[in-house]
Parts: sequence; structure tokens; C-alpha cells
Amino acid sequence: MESKIAVVFGATGGIGSAVCNALHQRGCKVVLTDILDEEEGTKVASDVMRSRDHLIWHYMKCDITKKDDIEDVFKYSKKIFGTHVDIVVNCAGIVNEYDWLPCVQVGSILITKSSIEHMSKAKGGRGGCVVHFSSTAGVSAAEYCPIYSATKHAVIGLSRSYGTEKHFEQHGVRFNCVVPAVVDTDMLSENGARKLLWPEELIPMFRSVKKIAPDQVASVAMDLIANDEMNGQAMMISLSRGVEQVEFIQAINY
Repeated sequence: MESKIAVVFGATGGIGSAVCNALHQRGCKVVLTDILDEEEGTKVASDVMRSRDHLIWHYMKCDITKKDDIEDVFKYSKKIFGTHVDIVVNCAGIVNEYDWLPCVQVGSILITKSSIEHMSKAKGGRGGCVVHFSSTAGVSAAEYCPIYSATKHAVIGLSRSYGTEKHFEQHGVRFNCVVPAVVDTDMLSENGARKLLWPEELIPMFRSVKKIAPDQVASVAMDLIANDEMNGQAMMISLSRGVEQVEFIQAINY
């Protein structure tokens, strides 16, 4: 991954921070994006990257519900680093079972479409890899948070459907998905869970369950990025089962 250009959406959260660090350690130049304004975001990004060297990273505010914001990130990355993006990691996500529309509007589709537009070999890019983050709620029923579960199922379907031979031959871009269980981030702390409007029934579970370290989750993403054979795959990580590839029906003969 040495000298590759990476964009990370949701970069200042627990998982996003770990992903940015992992990319930096592997020699990537990184554009960190999140909803924080430029001043606050740059300060957080400095702590995340443990460096103030803007030759290797930049922060840019981005609202991933807005197509223009996402497009601007890709244009900005090319402007400051002088070449096309090679790696995109989408760690952004929200929870709101009480007002479901914002959950659906989180821009995984917009990120995917912009990634293809700017990375596709057919459009002058260099190809590369896109990694979306889903959840184990995206491969199983989640009775207390059905809207969240539905959006996470959708992220896996999006990644698998673009991660096919047809799309790779056309664009040279691989799509994969990380599927973590409960991760040790502020989002799943007791205070964070209430602030983010997780259903109240889940709060005791978040308080007591053993959580995966963000670095472990980031490591799975790095493996998906580094392995050119991985395309259209969903890699699940949990404390009980470790890391495993999720098995799906590959085709239905109609």
C-alpha cells in the first residue's frame, strides 16, 4: 500500500480513527473526512494521525448525505496529492430507530457511485479498492433495531453486487465489506448509545458485552485492501468466532 492515496469517510470515529492509523502505518497518504468543521476536524485528525505533516494527510469536512460534498472530497484529494484515489473506506454511520429517514440517507450509495466515477480505469482512474463497514446486524435479525439492521444488510448487498466480475472488468475497482460485532467505540458506550438514540433495551447489553478493539477491525479492512483476490466479499469479525468470510448464495437459477 506504500504511497497509495486513501480517502476515509467517518474518519474521526473510533473505527475510522483506527483505519486511518492503519493506512498511515502502511505508507498511505490519507484524506480524512467527517461531519466536524475544518478547525475541530483538523485538530482531531492531528491526534488520530499522530502527526501534523500535511504532506501525508489532510482533513476535509464532508456531509455524506450530499453528493456535492462527496464529489468535492475526490477532487480535493487529487488536487493536493496530484493523482487519483486508490483506496476508499466508508466507516460513516448513524443510528436512529425513532426517525428512520436519516439512516437511509447515509451516503453509502453516493460514496460508491463517486468512487467508481473517480477511480474507474474506464474513466481515467487507476482502479483500486472500496471497503464499506456493515455490522453483524447486517447478516442476522436485530429485533431491537430493525431500521439499523436493514441499512446494514443493504451495505452488504451493495458491496457484493458491485464486487462482481462484470463491474471489476469494467472499472478495475474491488468492493468488499467488513462486518464487525460490537466494537469498543464511543458510539457503543453507555453515554454514546443514549446520545445516538440506540433503543433503550440495548443499553444494558452494550454495558456488559465484551467488545472488539477498533484496531482489530481495522486490520480486517487492511487485509481486504491488500488482497487483490478479494472482491465482493463480506468479512465478519467477532470475539466468539474470530474472523470469517460470510457465506452467501452465489446465484439463483431462475
